[in-house]
Parts: sequence; C-alpha cells; structure tokens
Amino acid sequence: MVSISELKSITYIKDADEKDLMYISKYMEKIHLKNNYLIYGENDPAEFIYFILKGSVCLNIQIEENKYYLLCNLYEGDIFGIGEIFYDNYYTNSFTTSDCILLRMSKKSFFNNLLEIKFFNNLIMKDLANIVKINMVGKKYHNGINKILLALNYYCKISKNNADSYILNKNITIESIAKSINLTREYVSRVFSELKEKNILRKEHSQIIINKKEFHSYFLYEDICDKMKF
Repeated sequence: MVSISELKSITYIKDADEKDLMYISKYMEKIHLKNNYLIYGENDPAEFIYFILKGSVCLNIQIEENKYYLLCNLYEGDIFGIGEIFYDNYYTNSFTTSDCILLRMSKKSFFNNLLEIKFFNNLIMKDLANIVKINMVGKKYHNGINKILLALNYYCKISKNNADSYILNKNITIESIAKSINLTREYVSRVFSELKEKNILRKEHSQIIINKKEFHSYFLYEDICDKMKF
C-alpha cells in the first residue's frame, strides 16, 4: 500500500489535494530495484509511468552501437515515462543509478483514473506542451545555456519563494546542476558568471538566489525568440 506521505514526497504531485492523492494511491505499486537495473529500453512496450521515492535513475538514448547519449539524471521526487506512455513504445532507455524504491502506475490506470482528475490532467497537459516545445526547438534546446535555464526554472518551482527572489535549496549547487543535465562544472560556472552580470542570480551563504523579475524577463525573452524562429 502506498501512503499519502510517500505521495507528498513526490515533487511533481505534492500540491494535489489529499483526497486526489488517496484516490490515485489505489492504482500505484511500489517496487524495489537494485543499482544498474534496466527499467525499460527503447522500443519496449510503454506500460507504466514511474515516480522516484528513493534513489536515482538516468534516461539515455542509443546513438551508435554500444554508444549512448545521456539525456538526464533523475532523483527522489522526480517522475518519468509520462510523455512516452502516450505511445505504444518507450523511446528512451531508463536505468537505475543506485538502489531504488519506485512507484509505478499502469497505462490503463493512467488513462482511466489519473487523467480523470482535473489537477493531474492540467499538470500533464502543461508538461506535454513543454515536450512539444522542446522537440520544436531541437538543437537550440541542447545548447548548454538553455539546458541550464530550464533546470533553474524547475528549481525555482520547488524552492523557497520570496517576494522578489527564489532561494534555492542548499543541495542545489553548480556541481549538482552540471551533473543533472550532463554538462561540465566549468561550463555551468561560466554561464552562472554571465547570469550574475545580468543580475539574474547571486550567491549568499553558499545558496543560489534567483531574482524573479530579471529571471522571468530573460526566460520570456528566450521563449519569444523560440516562437519567432519557428
């Protein structure tokens, strides 16, 4: 049985009403996996979405024989498989990178139960819109600075929110950001220096603080450029 407290630890769904969490908990299964376990591979039937309770997972794609491109690293509170569940088959590989406890929901329960709830329906539709946007911007998305901006935008949503700034959690560092989006620490540090010059972020007592107005103006400018380009 999956508890409400466990569901509330999942960042993606933590703002849902307790009654909605209680309802979807009936359709979730808890699984324990060892490190370096293949959860699903490219072209496997898309049967489940997954939530990470404990541990870490990586997503990659095969680009050549015995050569893979790392898409991202995922950690406690993250969700994966949600874009792929709309297709017959998964289009990435997912591996555990530590011993893990995952929650999973079947495709049938996803469509018949979870999507019936307005909160989750709206949340997932927004994510699918972002997936479409990322596919549209193609190579531009893979430019380092855009990966960093998207990561910071995500961290803003889950960090302390003040009137004029976001105070990121202490465990969010240049090193952790670089690791999560598969960039070098040196590159991320260089981009951070550029963002500091634009008064978008600063560091106080080893914590990253993002200035709301400047960040959203810059992020919106990037969005407008994307739309104009396409």
